[in-house]
Amino acid sequence: MKAEYVQIWQGDTLHYDENMVMCTFNVIFALASQLADFIAPEKRGTSADEYFSRAKGLFQFNLWETGSVGLIQCLLLMAQYLQSTDSAHQCWIVTGLAIRNAQSLGLHLPRSMAHFCSASEQQLASKIWHGCVLMDRYVTYIAFQGPELSFSSNSVISMTFGRPAMISKVSSTAVPLPFTVDDEFISTDTTSEPVQPVEQPSIMAFYAKSLELYEIMNDVLLSLYKPISDERADEIHEFYFNNTASGGGKQYLS
Repeated sequence: MKAEYVQIWQGDTLHYDENMVMCTFNVIFALASQLADFIAPEKRGTSADEYFSRAKGLFQFNLWETGSVGLIQCLLLMAQYLQSTDSAHQCWIVTGLAIRNAQSLGLHLPRSMAHFCSASEQQLASKIWHGCVLMDRYVTYIAFQGPELSFSSNSVISMTFGRPAMISKVSSTAVPLPFTVDDEFISTDTTSEPVQPVEQPSIMAFYAKSLELYEIMNDVLLSLYKPISDERADEIHEFYFNNTASGGGKQYLS
């Protein structure tokens, strides 16, 4: 995106879908407006809404055409913006679109990584796929806990509606996590594993650890909210409620 940004400012011809690029930049500006120190706090929401409205006007999606990396990136950014607003349902839908388009490109398959010609391409593909995983876990988390729960500004999507995650645990871990190496240290012409200088911590480390944290959270949710049989439900009710008087389940109710 940095190269496209420079091309736009220099007036050069873009070799990509210009509408999609401009749409993505406007979503980025919308996200940035929410935290920009040079914008008065009471005006940040309005500024962000203006940029996002422009992005929606520029966004073009054809259901009958193959998706692209640029489309998935734009959808993930849109989902991230929507999760910071009251548009939880739209966030859930947009996240689903991003996931399906990523799967249509094979980004969820380890063998797809072998087809990329450089470590930088592999890194980008891994970032995008795991971005889909992260937002999927996020929306699932909101669905279970309810929209009033807040992590920073809001929380993750599937939980708001009690809807299951779209990406299975197997699929989420099939593709390796992105390298904890900054882009400037990743080769664009070889597939050799990049190395981050010891004296310079990578900004990617936070992203990688966030992915690990959300996967732990997903494991917890799967354990807590997995379906149980009617017989097992009766046993649980009997233990916790009918035996309360005798103290059988009292320790768990206090």
